[in-house]
Amino acid sequence: MRICVFFQIYEVNFINRIAGKGLVLLVNLYIYGMMRLLRLAIVCFLLPAIGRPAQVGGEIYYDDLGGGNYKVTLKLYRDCFNSPAPFDNPAKICVYDANGAFVDSLSIAFSSSSIVPHTINNPCFTPPSAICVDVATYTANINLPPRPGGYFLVYQRCCRSGSILNISNPGNTGSTYMEHIPGPEVVANNSSPHFTANPPTFLCDGLDIDYYHSAMDPDGDSLVYDFCSPTVGLDPCCPLLAAVNPNTGSAGCVSPPPGLCPGVGNPPPYNFITYVSPYSGFFPMSSNPAVDIDPKTGHVSGTPNITGQWVVGICVKEYRNGVLIGTHMGDFQFNIVNCPNLIQSIILPQQQSCSGLTVNFSNLSTGGTGYTWNFGDPTTLGDTSNLQNPSYTFPDTGKYTITLINHGPNPSCNDTSTQIFYVYPALNPSFVPPAAQCIVGNSFNFSAGGQYASYATFGWNFTTSATPSSSTQQNPNGISYNQYGSFPVTLTIKQKNCIRSFTDTVKVYPNTTAQFQVDSFAGCQPLAVAFSNTSVYGGGTSFTWYFGNGDSLQGVHASYTYQDTGTFNITLVATTTAGCVGTSSATVNGLVVVYPGPKAGFIASPTHTNIYYPEITFTDTSKNVTLQLVDLGDGTVLSSLPPYHDYTGFGTFVVTQIALSSNGCSDTARQTIVIDGDYTCYVPNAFTPNLDIHNNEFKVYSFGISEFSMVIYDRWGSEVFSSTDPEKGWDGEYRGVKCPEDIYVYKVEYTPVTDPYPRKKTGTIILMR
Repeated sequence: MRICVFFQIYEVNFINRIAGKGLVLLVNLYIYGMMRLLRLAIVCFLLPAIGRPAQVGGEIYYDDLGGGNYKVTLKLYRDCFNSPAPFDNPAKICVYDANGAFVDSLSIAFSSSSIVPHTINNPCFTPPSAICVDVATYTANINLPPRPGGYFLVYQRCCRSGSILNISNPGNTGSTYMEHIPGPEVVANNSSPHFTANPPTFLCDGLDIDYYHSAMDPDGDSLVYDFCSPTVGLDPCCPLLAAVNPNTGSAGCVSPPPGLCPGVGNPPPYNFITYVSPYSGFFPMSSNPAVDIDPKTGHVSGTPNITGQWVVGICVKEYRNGVLIGTHMGDFQFNIVNCPNLIQSIILPQQQSCSGLTVNFSNLSTGGTGYTWNFGDPTTLGDTSNLQNPSYTFPDTGKYTITLINHGPNPSCNDTSTQIFYVYPALNPSFVPPAAQCIVGNSFNFSAGGQYASYATFGWNFTTSATPSSSTQQNPNGISYNQYGSFPVTLTIKQKNCIRSFTDTVKVYPNTTAQFQVDSFAGCQPLAVAFSNTSVYGGGTSFTWYFGNGDSLQGVHASYTYQDTGTFNITLVATTTAGCVGTSSATVNGLVVVYPGPKAGFIASPTHTNIYYPEITFTDTSKNVTLQLVDLGDGTVLSSLPPYHDYTGFGTFVVTQIALSSNGCSDTARQTIVIDGDYTCYVPNAFTPNLDIHNNEFKVYSFGISEFSMVIYDRWGSEVFSSTDPEKGWDGEYRGVKCPEDIYVYKVEYTPVTDPYPRKKTGTIILMR
């Protein structure tokens, strides 16, 4: 912790000295400027860890002495293992009124402390040496005259252990212990409750907690226990309040300039500590089953499963005549440690008490070298066992005390535990559900079965749909239901402290009523229709469908395809042979209408040709057509079939004709046309560029060519013409000058459209004028 105080000094010096328990360091800083020399010193008090004891818990409470006089008690718990800092001397308690105004304070001198004994005192178990907790108790009297709203007694401190697992930033989190004295408008006189025992110094990982964190109330008020969230206190900069109230200063660290630690803290309310997820005030530590506290007794239970330190708040609500008059809180640190050598005798408490005379026992003990069971049977001396998990058959029902000794290496190390077991006759209720009945005149009889004693009592629940809806008879008769369906029936049998239930189902069948739905009422032939059975029926019921054209099918649901046109009446017949016996039929006239559809069709000729003869003729053979759509397969779409069509390329073309009738029905016809590709590349051997109308340029005649190039050379190898356009020829000139009559060489390269392989032609041509 660091407290810095800034002030001016007027001479150069450098001093290092030890003062009390802090190190005082004075350093001069020189700042030159405009005829002035400012000298600043920084005095830093480096307070050692002795100013921050690791608190592990505490509580504050009061006793009403009468006449406005109160005895105030503060209990502080401290970690006394890790180089402990001393307890506060004095400990300061501030008093505030209901409005938060400071009223008075108590500075209570430290007198003594004592080591808190470990709660597990088995001579064969050595408690962890790193756990030490001591407690100091401060008491003082104060006079506080009655005041509306009462008073708050507050003690604040910092800090907690930095290794706590369930809160955020524990090493810098302080504690506040607070108790409220209610005003006269609530009660005239009251003493607060306080805990009767110290919290456990440690608990064992993986072992059940069995600890009573109970409190006593001097006035005999009713107490209710629960886990709750502790509140934060002072911070590391000012871990405790000044013994004498300074005239200036503020709580906490402020800079610049820092203040002195105050003698009066901030008034309530105070913030709760911040828990690390998933923990909270009501789920303060890792445990399976979860740690719990009995609201009536304060008994803490659960099984810790992670070692470490945990902050746990326990609140005690104080009620008088049913009215809440105060809440007392203890803020404690639970230390969970490994206890590998602990010898404990643990009997799993009774899970079932109505399983008959033979009882199975489960041993949850730890450590030890062997076991001795005594089953508390007074009729024999042979009611013992050395098995780990034995069973025993008792001679009669009753209450028995079971004892288990877990033996250690010597008798002084043995641990003994007892559990009360109740042995009752076996209770296993059951009944055979009666057979299903028709809703008309239904009447059911029931008979309790299973295992039960002669003195057992019975309870039947038939649901509100039945008359009567319940019964306490062993074998009730004449139970009727006002609607059909499946109904749960529950039989509950009670004998002594045992209650068990058995549930089964009865069925009530409805009167059969045939009814159905279809997914399509009208369409074009052929028309596929799905028929859905929506009949109300039960028991053994069969169904026959009649489709109005002489055809029929059997089954719950049906699918049928109409090939002929027309209007059809549909009938469903339901025949029930069990339950509500009888026949029911449903007929819907004119339910399904099948429209005549168009007939698409055409003739194409030829269907296989080549690119030299690309014309295809078509003959329309469609019938009952109002509209049609024709796709010739080469991107040409028409509203009717053409008499002929020239394809400009080669390939496979699918001609599609969609025929539509006036009622929206359609039909489709398709044919495939195949046109083979071909190519040619003809190069002449002479031309006469004499400006007559014949043969005036040298040109390649090609068809089906995708890539093309031509170069012409004279006899000396000089290029006189080139082109990549097969339609462009040579006019016999070179750069505007007529070339002489002679023999020239050409080179032609081209790629046909029918395949990707290039071809090449070379030869000579004769230029004549």
